[in-house]
Order: sequence, then C-alpha cells, then structure tokens
Amino acid sequence: MTATERQIFEPDGRAVPYLDEGAGPVVVLLPAAGLDFAYLGTLGSILVEEDFRVIRIGTRTAQTDAVTLHDLAQDVVDVLTGLGVDDAWVGGHAFGGAVARTIALDHHDRVNGVLLLGVETGDAPADELTGSSPPSSVRASRRRPSSPPSRPRRWPPRRPTSGRPSPTARRCSSSRAPMTASPPPTTVPRCRRRRRAW
Repeated sequence: MTATERQIFEPDGRAVPYLDEGAGPVVVLLPAAGLDFAYLGTLGSILVEEDFRVIRIGTRTAQTDAVTLHDLAQDVVDVLTGLGVDDAWVGGHAFGGAVARTIALDHHDRVNGVLLLGVETGDAPADELTGSSPPSSVRASRRRPSSPPSRPRRWPPRRPTSGRPSPTARRCSSSRAPMTASPPPTTVPRCRRRRRAW
C-alpha cells in the first residue's frame, strides 16, 4: 500500500508535486498545463478500485525558467525512480499528453504504454523538439482536409423505421388511438414543439 497524501519531490530544488495511491500495475496521470492534478482524482479513484497503483504527478513549481518538454519528462521519470517504479503506463490530459508522448520517446524502456486524454491534434512534440521531421507518409496522414465535407454527417446514423412511425411522430400525433399493425400514415401531423437543430 502506498501513501495517499500529496508529496513534494525536490531534487535540485525543482519541487515536483505528486500523489501516490493504490497497489498493482502503475499508471501515471499528468494534468493539463496550469491545472492541479486534483481534478484527475475521480479517474485515479476508479483505477485504484480496479487494483492499479496510480501516481498523479504535477508540473514543477520551482525553476520554471526555460523549461522544455524534455525537462518535464525527466521530472516524471525522476519521481518514478524516487518511488522505485521501473516501468508504468503514462497518461496525460491535454498538455500532459504532450509530456506523456515525450516520456515515451525519451525513456521508451520505462513506458508500457501511453494514454492520451483530450489532447489536441497535430504533430507529435518530438518533431519540433528533436529537429527531425517524420517520414512523408506520416506527414501526409496528419494533414487536415482542405475543404469541409460536402454535407454534414448525421450522428447517430438514421435507422430504417421498418414501417413504423418514428417515436416523434407517435408523440406528436393528434389522435390518441392505439397503434395497430396497419401501414404508417402518409402524412404525420405537425408537432407543436420545436425540434433541435443538430
């Protein structure tokens, strides 16, 4: 069993906050930029109930001048080393996802997998940090379409009604007669309620 109180890891005065709870396979959760890791508590609690050891790690609160993603990734790895963790699943929300990807690139031997929660689309942070560009096939797959689709897609897709009136038609029907096996009417009375525009 691990401690469930907020701790501060202070190698070289970096002051990295973290919270370690649970027992089992290790999952690291990293918050979005500028947010405290406390909002990841619900997810952490669910993972602890499922027999995982959850380590929530925040960003350093001291020595924040000229910090790169590599520095933030090293902070996470140093916390894991200090806790005696050899490898872990690393998950990040928003900017924390960029840090998680950087950890996976810089310390691939310590990462079992990467969990990306609500991250922005775009190039991986390693492209701009390492100075190398990805292969052309990867660059092509990252391009966004130049024009929007010709018509908006409806979600969820419409299902065939198989000869029955839709639930909206039943609710808006002016007659209160019970539904029978007869074919649906050719016209449906208009509903007074306004439909939502999706």
